[in-house]
Amino acid sequence: MIKAVLVLRQQTIPANANFVSLNEHIDAQELKLEVVKQNVSLGEVDGELPIVGVNSFGFGGTNAHVVLQAAPHTGSPSAVNDFVIPRQSEQQRHPEQPLAIRPHLLPLSARDAESLRFMAKAYRKALSKLTEPLSDFCYSAGARRQHHAHRLVVVGDNAEQLKTNLTHFISSQSNDSGESSVGISWVQGEAIEGPVGSELVTSSATPLIDSLPLTMVFTGQGSQWTGMGRTLIQREPIVRETLAEINALFASHAGWSLIDAMMDDNADRIHRTIVAQPAIFAIQVALVRLWRSWGVEPDRVVGHSVGEVAAAWTVNALSLADAVKLVFHRSRLQDRTGGRGRMAVVGLTPQQVSPLLAEYAGQIAITAFNSASMLTIGGDTKPMESLVAELESRDVFVRWLKLDDAFHTHQMDGIETELMEAFDDLTPATGTIW
Repeated sequence: MIKAVLVLRQQTIPANANFVSLNEHIDAQELKLEVVKQNVSLGEVDGELPIVGVNSFGFGGTNAHVVLQAAPHTGSPSAVNDFVIPRQSEQQRHPEQPLAIRPHLLPLSARDAESLRFMAKAYRKALSKLTEPLSDFCYSAGARRQHHAHRLVVVGDNAEQLKTNLTHFISSQSNDSGESSVGISWVQGEAIEGPVGSELVTSSATPLIDSLPLTMVFTGQGSQWTGMGRTLIQREPIVRETLAEINALFASHAGWSLIDAMMDDNADRIHRTIVAQPAIFAIQVALVRLWRSWGVEPDRVVGHSVGEVAAAWTVNALSLADAVKLVFHRSRLQDRTGGRGRMAVVGLTPQQVSPLLAEYAGQIAITAFNSASMLTIGGDTKPMESLVAELESRDVFVRWLKLDDAFHTHQMDGIETELMEAFDDLTPATGTIW
């Protein structure tokens, strides 16, 4: 098998080193066989990539035949600063698919800390002699090696940056005080900034953590910021294509471009509900597609508020067209309620906040249970400002959300009928995962 792969890679069939003559009982002409006596160039035939077959006739009677085809030509990676899209879980990339612009990620692991340091030295040496594309080198380290408990991830734009950050790690491990000889502190489980602007991260995994299901959590409004997604759009073709698809669907309802609104330098525009919610939804869908292109699939999904729509699309409970329509009408109608309410995150338990809310019955409510001791509350503007001022005077953690709406409260009652009418023709389905 290895020989067959090398034949395809080198585009050459090597001569049989020890062949002298063919067994007289084998009719090569009848069987259409030929023993290669000197190297033969293996190129395309009638525009088709070459194919190699490997036979295995097992001693125990098991017979197998594997067919391999040469990989399509993708052009020189140097066209985009030597960055290429990873192999996307062994899926072939179309030759015309644009290259992604992203740094390289080199994952290493070992059974103990000393072995990890030895591994880092070995890879640093290998990077100094590298002849293959750096993207292939990093890919093989992540996809072709077993991952052990002690782990190191090095990030860099090129081989020199990766080597520099490996040196930071090696130096930090050679000093018992935890201080690197080049002035870099290393703490297990934390990122370390290097002088070249890249980083390395270390951690210790446990069998329990590795066996836990992967859960994707989708955020609601309040997480948006001016310029959100710009770097992703510039660097990742999958993100660009996804946002373009969503933008076309959204424009058919809204009559304006969501992408233009997201790219607007006006800091206030992204915080308007009619822009923020669709933008958050679009970015989360694009990120799911990007992660899936790398072979990352969730076992569970959970969403809050508008994040529930992205979660529903992820598990195929909503088509993309229905999800975009839902988000558009939801944000359009909720945007009408703006200016009359506010929301804030408070560091209190439900038991602690309930007596305080009793004084504002019908005006303020708990809108989200973020954790056992962290809640989101929302309601009418003046009562909210009074309650927050009281909490701040008690040194309770409070953070205002960047919106002037009170979602998930009585202020949404006025849009319920029109919202349900807009959803009449949605066709939700049973999710494929939960």
